[in-house]
Amino acid sequence: MSEKRKPWITESSKHILQDEWISLRADTCRSERNEEISPYYIFEYSPWVCIFPLTADGKLLITEQYRHGIEQVHFEFPGGGLDPSDASPLEAARRELLEETGHTAQEFIELGSLSTDPAKNTNRLHYFLAKNIAQVGDQQLDRTEDISLKFLSLNDVFSLLDQEQFLCARQTGGLLLLLRYLNHPIPSRAT
Repeated sequence: MSEKRKPWITESSKHILQDEWISLRADTCRSERNEEISPYYIFEYSPWVCIFPLTADGKLLITEQYRHGIEQVHFEFPGGGLDPSDASPLEAARRELLEETGHTAQEFIELGSLSTDPAKNTNRLHYFLAKNIAQVGDQQLDRTEDISLKFLSLNDVFSLLDQEQFLCARQTGGLLLLLRYLNHPIPSRAT
């Protein structure tokens, strides 16, 4: 068994940019080998949520929207960041599902949480299964969102992955938690 690694020591931090969307800081750190690492950039984000909305007949509700970072339209699961008004990740999941899809669920099950990027980001992504969803209203989209909705089987979602139409790595990581919860085998890659 290997020796336990020690965390870096942060000697100083300076915020480079802070606004409603992002907080970026530059740290000066010292590694356990006494190497100075500077600047080391850290993105400070609030926690995020990702929702796997499941209908009573086993279909997943996914979103289709433009993402400017990659300048493409692609598929995702509903989700987003916690707002200051959200008391918990569960409350954020309920709000995001309703805003992005107009749906709610009879039951929300937290599947777990993962780091969005342990090297550079401070936040975690909380994954929820929303069981037996039903539409209760219209979408309540913000000015940056134009979202279409689709109902697909889990195998169809994996087909979108194979076709590189489902590109969000932080969400696909949560698919493993969903598959484990549902006791569902990983679908074979499309040929």
